[in-house]
Amino acid sequence: MAIAALSVTPTGETAAVQRTRALSIAFRFACGHAVLLAVGAGALIALGWTLPLMFERTSEIVGGIVLIGLGGTGIWGVWAGRVYGKFHKTVGPPPEDEA
Repeated sequence: MAIAALSVTPTGETAAVQRTRALSIAFRFACGHAVLLAVGAGALIALGWTLPLMFERTSEIVGGIVLIGLGGTGIWGVWAGRVYGKFHKTVGPPPEDEA
């Protein structure tokens, strides 16, 4: 959802440009997450610390609850008519009344 929200751009770009932009954002997003995890894991190893099992399990459960909540919110938004999608295939210039 974050990548989709960041990938939204003004109209007028070709589908190839939009795909390239989305893939670029997804790649940078993934690299940022990987760097953050590597730095965090490196710091834990360097300090000789370990994460307690309770922290690990609680984090997994909270993360799952957040994902379920986001999914439920998205489904509710679609069901309530607050989220919708339209696809308009533009072949030529817009009609005079839409310009």
